[in-house]
Amino acid sequence: VQRFQTNYVLKGVEGYFNSTWFDEVATEIYLAITDEIPRIGERCRLTKIEYKDKRIQISRWNTSEVKEVKKLGDKTYRITTWNSVYYVQVG
Repeated sequence: VQRFQTNYVLKGVEGYFNSTWFDEVATEIYLAITDEIPRIGERCRLTKIEYKDKRIQISRWNTSEVKEVKKLGDKTYRITTWNSVYYVQVG
């Protein structure tokens, strides 16, 4: 921490880097299924699949606004929202 900025030092990388050069990384990652292809700028209606307390929990969910969509396979996508990442199968 300096007077006007905070620098990051990355293990194994020479130099230092202004903290404003980095984006906040989503902390929540989910598996999900949906019947619609996700679209940037819209919410996605899906079914989340989570493993909690040694049990599989399934819940209907509407994401926050989709920031990024990356096609991983024929019907598989990685959706990045404002605070989460979803690995989604469309079917």
